[in-house]
Amino acid sequence: MNHIQTFSELNSEKVKFLLSEKFPYRDVLSLVKEVNTRIIYENVPAEQSLILIKSFKYKAFGYKGKNDFKLTTTAGDKPEFKNISVTPACHYSLHDNFAIEPAPDMRSKIIVGLLADEFERIKCRALYTFETYTVSEQIKVYALKNRQFIKTCFHNHKAGFHDLFTLNPNYLHYPVPYIHFYINFFLIKLRLFYEKLFVDFLGPGKKNEKQLLAELFQMNPALLHKKCYNEPTPKPINEENCISEQISHSFDPSNTLTSAYELIAKEHNIKSAQLKQILDLAGKVKWNGNRNILGDVIYQFMQRKDAKGQPLLDASPDVIASLISLLAIDSTNAPLSKATMKTYLLPSKNEKRPKGGTKGKIDII
Repeated sequence: MNHIQTFSELNSEKVKFLLSEKFPYRDVLSLVKEVNTRIIYENVPAEQSLILIKSFKYKAFGYKGKNDFKLTTTAGDKPEFKNISVTPACHYSLHDNFAIEPAPDMRSKIIVGLLADEFERIKCRALYTFETYTVSEQIKVYALKNRQFIKTCFHNHKAGFHDLFTLNPNYLHYPVPYIHFYINFFLIKLRLFYEKLFVDFLGPGKKNEKQLLAELFQMNPALLHKKCYNEPTPKPINEENCISEQISHSFDPSNTLTSAYELIAKEHNIKSAQLKQILDLAGKVKWNGNRNILGDVIYQFMQRKDAKGQPLLDASPDVIASLISLLAIDSTNAPLSKATMKTYLLPSKNEKRPKGGTKGKIDII
């Protein structure tokens, strides 16, 4: 069962209206009812409907208590059949003490309320599965399947957030990027919850919360440079309609994503001015000789030891190759390939480096 369905649907036409200006909901419960009201039994014999209602396993559907929902019956395809539907009678607030930033308008506040409610319902369904399944393989398949749904949702929503973030680096001030950020935020929290609850079946998680948040803000530098927008002053919110006025953007290339530099630099514990300098230096170093000669010189510095036995140049081949590919170009102005440079730096690739006494060989003193 896909218990991450609501988050999946936020990327489809079915729930895209939540992010449009046509938003008819005035509170969280009305939206929760819209999303979670569903037929749970379809075309069952009328005489069985009462039995099914009495035996309804509400926790399997994400309800914490018997008074948290309402069951109703409607006519089926034939007079002798009934449909049974369930509708939430309340919405759930966050049980976990997450720090949620104030919403920029009523609409985004209601939608984040839906995300919090769904987060609690997913936890309830997962705990019910964990407690009631008796076969370990069934639990493992369930956990793997739903974690993969979470990863897929995160991958899809991350791209949408990147587009919005480049338009509004101060994303928490604007409804749509605010909503997209918190969709990703709850997906990260869900992944960590699943990996903690089902650790015996999934093994230890490979990424912690800090790493996943860093991944959310890790975007292609070309995308950052392509969309350089000033951040306009937030428009006043029309409380009666619970919808912010249309946000406009003005393009000014002289002010390139100051807020974005600050956010990314803070995550990597460097100064924003240093980050901008690194980007400005990309491709500014030119090597006019053969690539294997450059690789051989750097390799020698990595192998030569100082008086204490430490390498003169102490870093992994991968890190050094990444640095060279970022900063350097060859005589034709083409970037120096990271994969090629890494090959020259590996101890096992001696045949790729120039031999002693050959033309172009440079021996360090």
